[in-house]
Amino acid sequence: MPSGMKVRGALSSVLGFGLVWVASCSSGSPDSSGCQDPALTDCGGPFCVNLDSDPNNCGMCGKACSAGQSCSNGNCVGGSATGQCAPTQELCGGVCTDIQSNAQHCGGCGNPCASGQICQAGQCTCSVAFNTCGTECVIFKSDPNHCGACNNKCAEGEVCNQGMCSAGCSAGFEQCGASCVNKQTDPQHCGGCNNPCGGEQMCAQGQCTCNDPGKKACGAACVDVQSDPANCGDCGNPCAAGQSCVAGTCMGGDPGGSGGTGNTGGTGGTAGTPNAGGGGAGGMGEPPGDIGTPCAVSPGMISDFEAGMPTVLTQEGRVGTWEAFGDNAGKQTLTVEKIGDTPCQEYALHTTGQGFQSYVGISANMKGTDAAPEVYDASKYTGIRFKAKKGANQARPVRFNLATPFTEGADSGGTCVEDVNKDIRCYNHLGRFLTNDYELTDQWKTFTFCFDRDYYPLFVPAHPSNEERRSLASNVLKIQFQFNKHKVIPNDASTTTLPDPPADPSFDFWLDDIEFVTEECPGPSFTSSAGSQIPFPQNKPYGMCMPVTDAAKFNGAIVAAYNHWKRQFVVDANGGKRITGPDVDNQTPSEAMGYGMMIAAAMGDQEAFDAFWSYTKQNLNGTGGVIRWRSDVGPDGGSATDGDIDIAYGLMMAAKQWGGAQYTSDAQALIQAILTLDMKGGFTRPGSNYPDRGVLDQAYNPSYFGPAWYRAFQTLTGQWSAIIAKDYQILNACEADFGKGMGLVPDWCYTDGRKANPGDFMAQVVGGFTEIVYGYDAARVPWRIGADACLSGSNEAIAYLNKLIGFFASKYENGARIERLYAGVNSGGSTLSQSVQNQMSFIGPVGVGALALPMHRTTADRAFRAVLDIIENPEFNRRYYPTTLGLITLLQMSGNFFAVP
Repeated sequence: MPSGMKVRGALSSVLGFGLVWVASCSSGSPDSSGCQDPALTDCGGPFCVNLDSDPNNCGMCGKACSAGQSCSNGNCVGGSATGQCAPTQELCGGVCTDIQSNAQHCGGCGNPCASGQICQAGQCTCSVAFNTCGTECVIFKSDPNHCGACNNKCAEGEVCNQGMCSAGCSAGFEQCGASCVNKQTDPQHCGGCNNPCGGEQMCAQGQCTCNDPGKKACGAACVDVQSDPANCGDCGNPCAAGQSCVAGTCMGGDPGGSGGTGNTGGTGGTAGTPNAGGGGAGGMGEPPGDIGTPCAVSPGMISDFEAGMPTVLTQEGRVGTWEAFGDNAGKQTLTVEKIGDTPCQEYALHTTGQGFQSYVGISANMKGTDAAPEVYDASKYTGIRFKAKKGANQARPVRFNLATPFTEGADSGGTCVEDVNKDIRCYNHLGRFLTNDYELTDQWKTFTFCFDRDYYPLFVPAHPSNEERRSLASNVLKIQFQFNKHKVIPNDASTTTLPDPPADPSFDFWLDDIEFVTEECPGPSFTSSAGSQIPFPQNKPYGMCMPVTDAAKFNGAIVAAYNHWKRQFVVDANGGKRITGPDVDNQTPSEAMGYGMMIAAAMGDQEAFDAFWSYTKQNLNGTGGVIRWRSDVGPDGGSATDGDIDIAYGLMMAAKQWGGAQYTSDAQALIQAILTLDMKGGFTRPGSNYPDRGVLDQAYNPSYFGPAWYRAFQTLTGQWSAIIAKDYQILNACEADFGKGMGLVPDWCYTDGRKANPGDFMAQVVGGFTEIVYGYDAARVPWRIGADACLSGSNEAIAYLNKLIGFFASKYENGARIERLYAGVNSGGSTLSQSVQNQMSFIGPVGVGALALPMHRTTADRAFRAVLDIIENPEFNRRYYPTTLGLITLLQMSGNFFAVP
């Protein structure tokens, strides 16, 4: 961003801007130690220290306290009680450990969870590979005492074989006691009988490995060998007393005993080294080098501000300073201020201002200068962590950004060149607003964002490629915090209008301890209901279709999207819950309940599913057993076939997820009604009130045809094969008339294939289009046909998708810019003046369709990232229809939407 007001690194400029520069020591001091204050000692560094309280020089120069300890009266003391561990942590074995999630110290140090258990909220609970029976963690598929269900004990001489008691094991399985297991994957018999993996581990190819790829299996534990002092760099490699494990290397050190002489060791032990203290009566390690802080910090620390200066610490090739930038219209302050008296927690960065018209913020370069920053490679780290809070006058949103060469303009160190025709807008940095799940408060709060998953564009569509986004860590130009004007996000979920901000909002922001980190980044998580057979997340193939690239990294983002979807669109109603939104007049169409039931089943959220089905049964029951198409019509108002089939499929998903004959019985009854009324004549009708009613009898909506669902219905009721064949015939006729080989179909057509205006069939007109288009209904076709291709491998499905996905890929740079797809495409393949961008209901379905075609993997991967970007953006995630379809397609593309039966 063009430079505005700056804070330069020269001392005179810094002091002139109100910065506090703490210079405890100076040359020419009156005592022999070189310190003006007789209470301080010169330990050879740039700062004088207090040996009574400095944790890096505790009692004597070079004696560093262990991680989590403080220095009191010259002695290293305490653990978590000193306040140096977070509130949910305790000092276990010299390491601040999260006792809420660590399976080796669950709820307290030295309290390990048993095999098959993980630690959640400080309690040992069964991992996703196990089923819960009372207080036991069991595997229904192989446990002879709980075979297929709790307390279903196999008889003497029988074995538990794939959840059934039988005389022997199936091919590919081996007998361990009375269990039939696959030793390559069974977590209780991994590689051999009775060789259990730890609760945080899984069995892969006969080896116990950690669920968290950032950790290593050391016995039954999963540890971060980059930071665990008991397993530093590798299992069984402990650090010496007083050392910390930083980036897999033991660092710091205890000076040893007091019997030796000099700093070379002496006769009682071995001399200290720069990173490790001596043993016995040896000498001491060297104090920290001059990196710009008086405190011991990790190699990844960018700025701790403890020297009273707004500088980047000079380590690992980093050099820079924090500076202010803005549009020159307002006034801004940037100061380092004292916030307390605890050593190494005394100072933080503080910035305030108001009056800026377009942009304002603070930034730090890692290399080069602010005017000419150079790329810094942080790829050895997983992300960035910092502490922040808002001050009393904070009225603007705070956005954390990473400036990169591909988003920074060429006039300030980047390579970005604006091109509005290609939706390339410079300074559209990847980052995160500190709102919602990452809400900034008036108390210090720690934020951690992983490079590979947690950074989203300021506005959509975003031009950085997937490859550029994956290389984010190795392309850091600057770190920024921005306080630009913004649209106000209202609390009222019933409106999509985002009001303008106050005329001149102020900002008041505090920052401290910003650093690169190596550990896994925390994020939103979801626990499926007890008894879920396919708990979220799965990240498994969707039939024959593999999940998109790096799908598992975005499970937290999908959880966040699900949480937002429930907050925004799900409301209590008449003994259950319904789904609604401003774009459906705050009514509830049957399609919404079908979408919601499938989403809840895929997430394993039985409470939500049952509430949705309860509302649907009580309030949307229609004549003849089908579902009323909307909540504000009477029982004779007729059905909408798309809603009917999705509700029925959702019931089948529930039966597979949680069992229970009632779900299956309800599904079977609804499917029979669908056959009788919605499929009258042997093909998909728009609804129960369409057959035998003049021109309505010729109406066809291609997006209501759900062949993958019909193949599942075939297992409960017959006749579906002929319907599928007839519907593909009509679909292809509609495409031939409208798309002419491009795969495009109109929202509505006649059963002979001719395109139709929605008004011909008294259908709602959506989008305000002035001509017949591939619109908001037709956009669902690649979603439904893509599901069929993935789940059945249908030749008809693949042939159709080859045309449609091929067309979109050729139009948008081989699919690499599919986010530029507009809503509303005419029969010539062009967009209209009424067409708009950033519609998840168009992009997501194309991604599912592309999932089935290996040659269009780029399209699927890009569609997935585009929907993630849009569903995170408050300007586009407040309408029920696109947000809901976006969420469903995210579940499918990530391998978190299972098939039935």
